[in-house]
Amino acid sequence: MNNENEAGNRTWCDNKTIVIILLILFFPVGLYALWKNQYFSKVVKLSVTVLIAIFAIASIATEDGPTTSPTVALPAYEILKQDKYDAPIKTQLSIDVIVSGEITKQSLNNLLKELYSKANATRGFKYHGGKPTHIVIALYPTKAHAESGMGQWIAMLSKIGDGATVEIEVKEGLVATLDAEPEDKFGFTEEERKGIFRASILAEDKATAEAERLYPLPDPSKGGYSQEVAQKQFLK
Repeated sequence: MNNENEAGNRTWCDNKTIVIILLILFFPVGLYALWKNQYFSKVVKLSVTVLIAIFAIASIATEDGPTTSPTVALPAYEILKQDKYDAPIKTQLSIDVIVSGEITKQSLNNLLKELYSKANATRGFKYHGGKPTHIVIALYPTKAHAESGMGQWIAMLSKIGDGATVEIEVKEGLVATLDAEPEDKFGFTEEERKGIFRASILAEDKATAEAERLYPLPDPSKGGYSQEVAQKQFLK
């Protein structure tokens, strides 16, 4: 008689196979069934619950971005510039960083991931829930490289769009030359070549400023503006 009553009181939660499958495929329902089950001991129920909680917390902790390798030291760094763009179309952080010291592919990767974690936690934007949808972080070996305007970064992290994949690129060829001994090329020393490069950049900037002063582009907000007028002015 007792066996008949026990059989009549059983529910689907008492089926151990179903409970195990649910724990694997859909753990919230699986946990509910586990604690309703009459045949698993309390020790088993507690142990399984704690394990699932640990896995859940670990997965949440890694969702916000890539993890760093604790075995590789980070290079020294200085944030040169941080620009913030806040508009309905996107909220963006653009960060230029100067690095020095132990510079390897792995150390640059780790530094980018650490800086990304901090940037991704930035709040205070007016749009998109107050958080950045776009993040771009560029690492440069010197301030001159960063300010050259020639894209002379050695490593870059980018996340373009809310929920987009974080992408990292390291220019290993440039990283490998950082410790190389200076050498003469084209009859000039490395310092002389750097001086020529800086002078050419300054000359280009000066020429651009002079051209804009002599032939300013029409202001679209003022009367008389048209694409044809702007094109003619641009070609002067």
